[in-house]
Amino acid sequence: MNNITTKIRNLFRKEKSVNGAKNPKRMYSIAEASEITGVGKSTIYALVKSGTIPSLQLQEHGNFRIADTELEHIKALTASSSLPEKL
Repeated sequence: MNNITTKIRNLFRKEKSVNGAKNPKRMYSIAEASEITGVGKSTIYALVKSGTIPSLQLQEHGNFRIADTELEHIKALTASSSLPEKL
């Protein structure tokens, strides 16, 4: 494993304290984001692929990570039905 890959993996493993909660994650997989937001995985994947939700792709074929700051954006988009016309 090269040095850049190691640095990226370590970035995902780092945790911070938010509002007194200990060790929340900074980045989530699509499955984790789905579980947290209650939005289907296919919907989140479509939002990522359309560019509506920014993400980081770890490998060429999948393994997207979504920042914790985007979780509320996902909830708002799906709650208000303001999804893009074509996902």
